[in-house]
Amino acid sequence: MNAKESATVDRLVQLIVQRLRERSESAAVISLASDASPAEAVLLHHQTITVTDVTFGQLQQLLTGVRTPWIQWLDKGLAYECDITIKTAMPVNRMFHPAMILTWPFTFRDKYDKRIYSCKDRCITATTVRAYENDSALLLFRGQHVTALAQEVMQTKNICVIEGIVRYADW
Repeated sequence: MNAKESATVDRLVQLIVQRLRERSESAAVISLASDASPAEAVLLHHQTITVTDVTFGQLQQLLTGVRTPWIQWLDKGLAYECDITIKTAMPVNRMFHPAMILTWPFTFRDKYDKRIYSCKDRCITATTVRAYENDSALLLFRGQHVTALAQEVMQTKNICVIEGIVRYADW
């Protein structure tokens, strides 16, 4: 490789590194209020993405794995190593399925920006809930148990507990 080709390669590498740095520092907020699926360009240009106005039906699609355009878009987001937050169009409630929170590697938040957690353990301990954000929600399977100490920690951290309709044994 001669000096001219080497300089061209160096410039190209610098441009790629600059673009990757810009992407890592860039965030986007997109709404699913319309039926249109988000554009792939959002994934290419932003590392951190918040998807808002996600309906209960769209959450069900996440749970069942129905291959809709927006689910395929989320899969691409995972492939592009995006940090995705799913913000629902409604408050967290017992109709939410804890397995959805456990299965997808996204941050889930409700309409009021409350972080939604779930836990696969049958018994929820204080150690587990200490890692949760203040003013968040813990979505339980029916039949999961929360220790007395964990309940104290949740009261201190203002973590609300919502027991879903799905039994722990069914998951």
